[in-house]
Amino acid sequence: ADTGLPSIHFSRGMALAHIVEHRRLMSALTDAVVETDVVRKFGVVIDSMANDKNKRDVVLNDGSRIEADLVVAADGRQSSVRQLAGIGAVVKDYRSVGIVANFDCEIPHANIARQWFTSAGVLAYLPLPKQQISIVWSVTEAFASTLPPRDSPAFAEAVASAGHHTLGSLSLKSAIDEIPLKRITADRVVAPGLALIGDAAHAIHPLAGQGVNLGFGDVRRLVDVLVGRSALAGLGDVAVLRRYARAQAETTVAMGEATDRLHTLFSRNDNVSKWVRRSGFSWFDQSSLAKRLATEYAAQS
Repeated sequence: ADTGLPSIHFSRGMALAHIVEHRRLMSALTDAVVETDVVRKFGVVIDSMANDKNKRDVVLNDGSRIEADLVVAADGRQSSVRQLAGIGAVVKDYRSVGIVANFDCEIPHANIARQWFTSAGVLAYLPLPKQQISIVWSVTEAFASTLPPRDSPAFAEAVASAGHHTLGSLSLKSAIDEIPLKRITADRVVAPGLALIGDAAHAIHPLAGQGVNLGFGDVRRLVDVLVGRSALAGLGDVAVLRRYARAQAETTVAMGEATDRLHTLFSRNDNVSKWVRRSGFSWFDQSSLAKRLATEYAAQS
C-alpha cells in the first residue's frame, strides 16, 4: 500500500547525483591502480596480521608477507581486516533486504532518477544507458517472501507496479542481488598502523544512496590527514590517525543517524508518523532553499 505522500520534484538543472555502474567503477579503480608503481596482488586475502616494531606484518593466503606502516581496511561490511584487528562492531538488523537488478524499460527514463516511499519499503529507479534502469528495492523480509520468483515476468511486473508503471513495462536484464540490510558501526576506526574506511567502518541503510559517497569521503579525509602530518610522524602513527577518525565521524555518524531515523519513520503506520511524512514532504517540495541546500550537499559528497 502506498503511504499517500506528496511528490518532491527537482528541476532538470538541479543534478543531485551521477549514477555509475559498479562494474565500471571497479574497472576504473583497477586501471588507476595498475598505472601506479605500487606492488599489486589480486585475488588474495589476508590470513593474519600483527604489529611488529611499529609496523603491520601481514601474511596473505598465498604465503607471501607484506610489511607496512599503514594498513587501510576497505574490504566491506564483513571486513576480515577489522576482525583480525580485534575490532568489534555494533550491528542493527533492519530485518529487510535490498533487491538490486537492472531492467529494460518500455518508456524512456529521460535520465531522471525516481524514488518511492511506501509502507512496503523504498523503491528507487536509477537511470542507465540504453533505456535501462537499475533498481534498488528495500523491503522487509516478510514482504520479500511474498514476491514472485525473481527471474519471472511476474516479478518484473511487481517492480513496475510498485513504481506506478511510470516507465511502462519492465524486462529483467541482469542477475538479481538480495542484500541483508544492517547498520554496522565499528567500535573504532583506527588503531596503530590501521585505518578502516567505507563499509568496513560504517554501513548504513541505502535509502539515501549515500554509502559510497561516505566511503569516498573517508578516502579524502584520510589522505588529507596523512599528507598534512608532520615530518616526524609516521603513516601509522595513531595520533595522526585519530585526526582522521574525528574528521570522518562528523559526517558518518550524522548520516547513519539520519538514515536510521528515516527508516524508522517510514516503517511506521501510526497517524502521527503519517502526518509527519506528509507535512515534511510537502514543506520540502515547496522550499526552494531546502532543495538548493540538498543539491549543494549532494554535489559536495
